Amino acid sequence: SDGKPVTARDFVFAWRTAVDPKTASEYASSLFAIKNGEAINAGKLPVSALGVSAVDDYTLRVELVRPVPYFDKLVMTSTFKPIREDFYRAMKGRYGADADKLLYNGPFVITRWVHGAHLRMEKNPTYWNQSLVAIKVVDFPYFTSDANTVLNLFKDGKVAHAALTEDNLGEALQKRWDLKHYPRGSVFYTEFNHRPGRVTANRNLRKAIQAALDPGELVYRVIKRPALLPGKSLFPVGLKGVNGFFRQEYPAPEVVTDPVAARRYLELAKKELGLKNIPPLTLLSGDSAITDKQTEYYQQTLKRDLGLDIRIDKQIFKQRLAKMTAGEFDMVLAGWNPDYADALTFGDLFASWNLNNRGHFKNAELDRQVAIAQNSTDPRTRMDAFAVIQKIIIEEVVILPNYEDGIVYVVDPRMKGLSRRVASFDPDYTYVRLAPK
Repeated sequence: SDGKPVTARDFVFAWRTAVDPKTASEYASSLFAIKNGEAINAGKLPVSALGVSAVDDYTLRVELVRPVPYFDKLVMTSTFKPIREDFYRAMKGRYGADADKLLYNGPFVITRWVHGAHLRMEKNPTYWNQSLVAIKVVDFPYFTSDANTVLNLFKDGKVAHAALTEDNLGEALQKRWDLKHYPRGSVFYTEFNHRPGRVTANRNLRKAIQAALDPGELVYRVIKRPALLPGKSLFPVGLKGVNGFFRQEYPAPEVVTDPVAARRYLELAKKELGLKNIPPLTLLSGDSAITDKQTEYYQQTLKRDLGLDIRIDKQIFKQRLAKMTAGEFDMVLAGWNPDYADALTFGDLFASWNLNNRGHFKNAELDRQVAIAQNSTDPRTRMDAFAVIQKIIIEEVVILPNYEDGIVYVVDPRMKGLSRRVASFDPDYTYVRLAPK
């Protein structure tokens, strides 16, 4: 956006920065398939040893340590985007903190950024394909989580599209608006703390909680938000398998909600733990309306059916993330959005080495299957590995799948060409056209 060309050197610097242990990137592992990436991140080699080099300004050479059949999808993620070294260093640790602390090589640049209040993007005059970008400004002047406020803004013509929730869907149906549905591919779940010394490290206690809760009841009777699917697996329904969809080819093991069985598991857990009663369990959660409903459901159901005392620790996102990383929870409401269009974006989440494995679950067989999925180029072999991972996740109760996310939304009929994507930047306004009123 400052008129200088993007070169291969900008990618080399960005990737080296990502694996540098000083950066402490939680996504550094996405570059471990590149030669020396893992050793550099462990502090065993200098960043200059990374297997990526600029042959010339427009040729990037990448050396992989293993076959990576999904590499073309992996490089679409933000960790692999270019960073220009001179600009980065000139920011003195403030890179990306504000609109003027970034360089842009996409169709738009941020021209106004009042954090949490207003964001404005304008067409990038130096974008390589700018002739295809029709709109000059994309403005986000309203930041609110109130569903009725969003709907009123849409009705008043102040916003061009709006997501619908259980609170405002009825009015949209009455007005016979053209409703659009977008499955986000995100999975939301409850993660257990598997660290030694935590009662939730006990499998039978986790099995008791699993048998007491019902994702269908949670979605349809408690949350009641349109477009959500009850959680059945770590892998969402839209992931591709060998010839079709993964979950159709490899159905998830069925979990039956059974309060009687739940109480049997609980008694076994008490004996194994040497406890007369399970101490209060801390459920760490976010501060949204949907998590409020989830935590209330957990509290009521687990108290009623198992006599468990669930204490809610409600935090804003940043603090929740810090507590997850520190292990300050027994259970935590969490989730995962796919980073790239391959099952591995979910499949390696609970590998022992993955920093996103906040509960510190460790299972040698799961790690082995992740390695198979990482190293094989045969689709059937990879999907068989993911099926084993799916089985371990359910049978060991690593997590409790709550729901798969989706959005029902409305769009101003004048706006054409809005793109929604599961594994990439969403929404995409690059090809939007505005029709006359």
